[in-house]
Amino acid sequence: MIGSLFPLAALASQDGASLFHDDAVPALGASPVTRPIDADATLDEPASPGTNGAAASGARERLAYIVTRAHHGGAQAHVAALIGHFRHHYDVYLATGEEGYLTDAVKEWGVPVTILPHLRPELSPRMIVNDLRAFREIHQWLGSVRPAILHAHSSKAGGLGRCAALLRRIPTVFTAHGWAFTEGVPFAQKLVMLPAEWLAARVTNAIITVSQADHDLAERYRVRARGRIVAIHNGIEKDAPPAAPNADGAVHLVCVARFCAQKSQALLVRALEGVDEPWHLSFVGEGPLEDEVRSMVADRGFNGRVDFLGARDDVDSILARSDIFVLPSNWEGFPLTILEAMRAGLPVIASDVGGVREAVFDGVTGYLVPRGDVQAFAEQLKLLIRDNGLRTTLGKSARDVFLNEFVEEKMFAKVQAVYSLLAGAERRQAVGAV
Repeated sequence: MIGSLFPLAALASQDGASLFHDDAVPALGASPVTRPIDADATLDEPASPGTNGAAASGARERLAYIVTRAHHGGAQAHVAALIGHFRHHYDVYLATGEEGYLTDAVKEWGVPVTILPHLRPELSPRMIVNDLRAFREIHQWLGSVRPAILHAHSSKAGGLGRCAALLRRIPTVFTAHGWAFTEGVPFAQKLVMLPAEWLAARVTNAIITVSQADHDLAERYRVRARGRIVAIHNGIEKDAPPAAPNADGAVHLVCVARFCAQKSQALLVRALEGVDEPWHLSFVGEGPLEDEVRSMVADRGFNGRVDFLGARDDVDSILARSDIFVLPSNWEGFPLTILEAMRAGLPVIASDVGGVREAVFDGVTGYLVPRGDVQAFAEQLKLLIRDNGLRTTLGKSARDVFLNEFVEEKMFAKVQAVYSLLAGAERRQAVGAV
């Protein structure tokens, strides 16, 4: 299975492998806004040698992004933010395995989008042939776009993309939105993904983790890029409606997350069984476990108190009508939804996993709860539901921390520094080869 995910990662073990390609590829004409990849195209077509046309002519360099899925999610929102910013400085391209929220967003900006029909998120031995086809699609796409840098996101796209870029001699950045081998993931997944990411790191020029916790986890398991690994916290736009909850007597709780094993909405439903105070809960998101959670809500007689709002584009407005944000995850990287809640001035109750504690300061901006602890979640919910003054105090602190630490301008500047580092090293090596 590791071979299907990262078919060329073993090349990183070669002594003296160059961090950057010796001959940068020239710029090509723009591709259509949306186009599928021909899965039958050959892998043998090499990148054209020569000097970097963009650098020589003063034209803008090309920057390519790849992510496995395009649905509503933290990684996709992050990629959309990066593209929205860097399209003003680079010629930007996107490849992903499907149409969705992300492709809709960037096509409005005129960014070329390529759909890779065989790029799927599933991890299974049965996916080997499919993954090899996806690898061919990515390799062909990179040969067409010829970017100065490939910035990869998510495990499958990240692994296959970095290996294809190695063949094309394109420098790579990989952002880990929470490692697939982190604490809390299923053991079988960790058994596969830890060695896979260890190998893939050897063909990566720079790795960005979205939290210090993930940076430290990578160091612990020696998942190290050939260049460097750096922690850059997620950041989001600072302007959004402040919280102004409904004065209807019930305290409004909100959970914004995909219905999947990672997010554990079922734990929140179980915790609310022990909360007698008046509350109303809104779930925002969709996913494979939604029907299971709906059944739990019905079995407990909560139907009139729980709303399932689906995937929404007006999350900011929903947060503004809420009192408390809750995220009972089993594992995380550094969730954007917590930052959105803090921006709105909401106190946060969340599992103490991954980089969550780097945003949620226990007793200051909200409360951290041990992973999977139903009773602890219930106790913190009761505490905040009962005390309006405490909610206000924690919510104000949360917004202050957000404004000081997690606005997107800081994130963009740090990511640009990584791009500049790679581009500078590439130019230095090209000059040395002359």
